[in-house]
Amino acid sequence: MSSHLPRKATTIKKSTEGLAGVAYQIGVLLAIERNRKEWSQGDLGTAVGVDQVDVSNVENGFPIGSVTDAKIDALFKKLGLGSATKQASFVKWWRQAGR
Repeated sequence: MSSHLPRKATTIKKSTEGLAGVAYQIGVLLAIERNRKEWSQGDLGTAVGVDQVDVSNVENGFPIGSVTDAKIDALFKKLGLGSATKQASFVKWWRQAGR
């Protein structure tokens, strides 16, 4: 039986992939709620003051470096997800860590 630990690069890669999956799942939640309201990404972006491409990036689980904490909170609140504070906090954290 080997006591081999994974290499650092492999560990970082797998961890990043796992976190990207969480970010994507949160994005799907936002997209579902946006579609229930029959809004386009542009409609939502305009309503909270962010670009459509930033809404797209959030929905696809990509980090959104240019969007402030207040705008992230506004996205969730506008979609009726104001109680999803842990998910909003993750998106804020991912904005910095996912780069």
